[in-house]
Amino acid sequence: MCSRTNTRSQSICDPLEILRCIMGLSFLEVAAYRLLRSEGPLTVKEVAERLGCSRPSAQKALSRLMDLRLLQRRRVLRREGGYVYLYRSIPLEEVKDECIQLILRLSRLIAERQRTA
Repeated sequence: MCSRTNTRSQSICDPLEILRCIMGLSFLEVAAYRLLRSEGPLTVKEVAERLGCSRPSAQKALSRLMDLRLLQRRRVLRREGGYVYLYRSIPLEEVKDECIQLILRLSRLIAERQRTA
């Protein structure tokens, strides 16, 4: 068990903190991912309300998480017409596997550059 903490008093062994460091996520992006993990599929509006941020800030965070393939989005038709997108998080186990592959690729790249330098 990790007992060290960072300046925000969170365990630095927290998988989401590691993910934040590896992928350069903002604290809002981590909070959005954590929210979607715990509460299931939500709309942008619901994410913004629960995180206490503006809708554009929530949209930007969700878009970045989508770009990083940490979320999935599904279009749902509304009864009153139109549609909304529901966002859900990719399981942390899948994200962990992707991070391991990213670290291994980075390690190989660094080793290769050191050999050619």
